[in-house]
Amino acid sequence: MPATPTKVPLNKLFLSVDNRKEHIQNLFTSALYFAVTFIALHYLGHAWSTHNAHHYGYTPLFSYNGMDTLLGTSGWTARKIGIIHLMPPFIGVVSLFLGLLLLQLIRTKRIHLRTFLFWLSVNGLLIYASYISTGFLSGLNYSSKFFTGFVGYYAWLYWKPINIYCMLFMQALLCLPVLFYLSRFALGLNYSSSLLKQDKGRVIIWANVVLIPFVLGSMIVVLATFPMDFGYQLVRFATFIPMALAMLASMHFFSTRNIGIIKGGLKGFPIILFVAALVMIVVISRTVLSVSSGPLW
Repeated sequence: MPATPTKVPLNKLFLSVDNRKEHIQNLFTSALYFAVTFIALHYLGHAWSTHNAHHYGYTPLFSYNGMDTLLGTSGWTARKIGIIHLMPPFIGVVSLFLGLLLLQLIRTKRIHLRTFLFWLSVNGLLIYASYISTGFLSGLNYSSKFFTGFVGYYAWLYWKPINIYCMLFMQALLCLPVLFYLSRFALGLNYSSSLLKQDKGRVIIWANVVLIPFVLGSMIVVLATFPMDFGYQLVRFATFIPMALAMLASMHFFSTRNIGIIKGGLKGFPIILFVAALVMIVVISRTVLSVSSGPLW
């Protein structure tokens, strides 16, 4: 039977770390990859929805803050609702599978690229799962700002409320095997093979590969984008918590065999390069991404 997750004292979170300063740089670098993929996928989802809306003759603008409302427009069908409002979760699914495919092909030594692809996959799944969350939060209320994505589409199909909730629940369950699969890649981004063999080692791996970069990356996202679309981003942050816990539980089902690890793990960016990248993310988010525009393509 796999071991169950155990509590780890805070002073043990950096167990087997040779150089704590460098390790902290590594965590911030991983957090940067989380933030970049989080922000990029969020923006691209709105961009694709806007493109499809213009294709059908509607003329909304969009920014990182979302696409202009289409309330009051006419000529809607379930097909149009799906093609326009399901683009953000569709972007998530495409990013998820692209990231997983490339993770299978990229060599273990390409640790920076593997870390980027890991967060691309995680954030792809996170977008998809967050639209399941907003479906439940909407309460099937047409006036709710969360009445979009899956729940809006299912309502246009005239499904009964119980059928909509059952479908959302089934979609949530389908995320579990993907999280199980992602947890194996998380183990491969670990910095010490000895941790895999220790009783509490996988909790430490999870904290350093998944949890801490997520917390730091979320802070970068808020710094770069607040208050744009903040309500929805809070939903995404909250949705990540059960996803992360599912990955932690899944890690205990894998043996140590066939898990390639680079000693020391990710080599973080120098502080100057990290600060430059952080400033660039903030500037681009608050200038380019915040400006309302028409279709990008």
